[in-house]
Amino acid sequence: MNTIYDEEEGLCLNCRRPVLYDFLCSSCKKKILIPKDPYILEKDYYKLSIYSAAYYSSVVKNMILAFKYKDDFQCGEYLGQLMIECMKNLNLNLNDIDMITYVPMTKENKKKRGFNQSEFLSMIIGRKFNLEVEETLEKKNGHRKQKTLSVEERWVNAKNGYKFIGGKNVKDKNIMLIDDVLTTGATVFYCSRELMKNGARKVWVLTVAKSRI
Repeated sequence: MNTIYDEEEGLCLNCRRPVLYDFLCSSCKKKILIPKDPYILEKDYYKLSIYSAAYYSSVVKNMILAFKYKDDFQCGEYLGQLMIECMKNLNLNLNDIDMITYVPMTKENKKKRGFNQSEFLSMIIGRKFNLEVEETLEKKNGHRKQKTLSVEERWVNAKNGYKFIGGKNVKDKNIMLIDDVLTTGATVFYCSRELMKNGARKVWVLTVAKSRI
């Protein structure tokens, strides 16, 4: 895997042990487990293939949290590289993908954090594969944070939480939708459905990590 590393520090991004020319030490790397198959989500006569670069292990969790809440963009870069490796191994022709889009944040939350982690990851992937990255969805205000809710509440909360941005052209396009963590699938399901309702031909989902659903 071609990665950017901090030669001066030479510390594992997870455990902070010394490493040479890499993001993670060999011990932490071994804890990153790769799903063999996509998660197939079927609901309301709609079938969605969700690919994930890794399981949500303690190592991956620590890097995601450091990236999102501590502005550790080295962790973000490494997670993006994991997703690139996953993309290379997908059982589909990358030439079939017309564009990349991502799960949005509310404007308020994006301003507070300073960036959208899913957009950041999308840009890494888009540059690697020379794919257009477009903001196509908007998260409605008043939408509760999914991580605070039960499984049933997450589905209810996500159902009307996203809307398509008018004027964006997704008609007849095959789209890869990017998110950070797959838990129930509610968020990516309704984001994908919104794209399909507005003319997308096909939507796949790629996340950094997934829980063992």
